[in-house]
Amino acid sequence: MNRNESIEEAFLECEEICRQASSTFFATFSALPFQKRRAVHAVYALCRYLDDIADGDTHPVVQETEYLNNLVNERDKLLQSIHQTSMNNSKEEHR
Repeated sequence: MNRNESIEEAFLECEEICRQASSTFFATFSALPFQKRRAVHAVYALCRYLDDIADGDTHPVVQETEYLNNLVNERDKLLQSIHQTSMNNSKEEHR
């Protein structure tokens, strides 16, 4: 599969997510020009995915690496310096 086929497949998957999630949403944006409609479907699908993660319905697969752990530690230090108070949630919840 080449890059263009992969991108096309991803857009089709986003379209299907929109179709299954909300028939009203899907119908409303079906009148948009092709490229804009595809972009809206992609953004909507991403938002649905992120919402599912936030709600605890989906747990993304993340490969823990030293680089990722360093980024998490940098983020924690930055947040600590901004808020000047300890975080309310356990550190493990944010990993």
